[in-house]
Amino acid sequence: MKDKNLKIGKKSVQAGLVFACTLCVLCVLFLISALIPRETVRENILTSAYRMEEQGERYLLEEGKEWTRMDNYADAEWLNILYSLDPDRSWQTMFESPIYVDFGGEEDSLVHALILRVEQELDANTVYDRYWHGTVMLLRPLLVFMTMKQIYWFMAIVFVVLFVILCALLLKRGFTWLTVILAVLVIPCGLEYIPFCAEYWSPWLISLMLMIYILARRPGWWEGSLLMLVSGTAVAYMDFLTTETVAFGLPFLLLLLLWQQSEPGRKAGEYFACFVRSGLLWAAGYGGALLVKWVGSSMLLGDDRIDFALNRAAYWDSGYGEADITGTGGILDNVRMLLPFRGISDDMNLLLLLIVILGALFCFVFLFRKKQIPSVCPAVFLVALAPVLRFLALSFHVSYHAFFTYRALYLTLAALAVCVGKMTDWEMVRKYLGKAVPFLKKR
Repeated sequence: MKDKNLKIGKKSVQAGLVFACTLCVLCVLFLISALIPRETVRENILTSAYRMEEQGERYLLEEGKEWTRMDNYADAEWLNILYSLDPDRSWQTMFESPIYVDFGGEEDSLVHALILRVEQELDANTVYDRYWHGTVMLLRPLLVFMTMKQIYWFMAIVFVVLFVILCALLLKRGFTWLTVILAVLVIPCGLEYIPFCAEYWSPWLISLMLMIYILARRPGWWEGSLLMLVSGTAVAYMDFLTTETVAFGLPFLLLLLLWQQSEPGRKAGEYFACFVRSGLLWAAGYGGALLVKWVGSSMLLGDDRIDFALNRAAYWDSGYGEADITGTGGILDNVRMLLPFRGISDDMNLLLLLIVILGALFCFVFLFRKKQIPSVCPAVFLVALAPVLRFLALSFHVSYHAFFTYRALYLTLAALAVCVGKMTDWEMVRKYLGKAVPFLKKR
């Protein structure tokens, strides 16, 4: 018992150090970006703001297609915060996230407020301190050389390169089925639009980089769980409450498959225990990073920012009871953004179609299931549930912002497809089809 407690104590200290180091590194990078002179980014910010005003705060990349909606509102907020960074008050501005809002102005628009601020060199008059807004540290150096339009295309290239590297490594490690799944689901889940709004980047960048690292290093069980702690901390620092669950689910899905490949004798209980441990560490990193932000902001502003942030979370759960949104309704609003459900406006029709598809999938797996289901499958199925549980927890948020939160279902579909692939006896399927289609039989 003493040795076990000592082991738990050592791991707890190790996890605490990993969290502290991750958050410190991110803060240092943020502070370094604040050293870039404001004058060097002013022109590109102003050019970008003019373009955003022409497009509108929330515009469609493709007319009539809600799943292509971009969020200039959020990107303008980040440019506003970015313009507030002051090398002489770098720590304060990092915690406060000051912005300028045109209170009582003719136009209730953050984009217009950004233009006014930059044109007239106005000081910030409020704060947006619920999040770290860490993506600002990527945007500030890029804005020295490019406008936001050019940055979007640059990031499109970055995403493609990272995805190609990931697929190449997956194929090299023998994960052909996972490679096919990840590639096929890109278009149905609208991932091709992610580079064209900075608000959407961070969970996907973190996921891609972690997955590439995992394939290169092949971490063990405890190291893999610590990576989930890093992921939770990083996505809390960088993200804007968009599709944060993918930063846990996609890397952890890959970890599960790697561990099954290297240690096929592991039991389902062991995978479940690792899922719980890794999930708790990810949540600790995510919640811990936000807590540090709120505590730091409270100390600087002399106000209880923790209560304010939690109050806002309650709003995104139910709209304070003002919105007629249920958990199921929020989920359906996101599902209808996916191909082939786009254009189905009636909830009942969409629900019936989902039941038919899931029922057919269940029948297929039941008829062609392996005699012994791989022990990793229950944990993979739990990974698939992560976005759904998040949708239920913040149902009003995912309904109001379904035009970007729906992409988290990429994780759900990928994990379910992995489950189907693992549980199905494909030799049995081939033999069955071979009776109807002779050329499928073995020669």
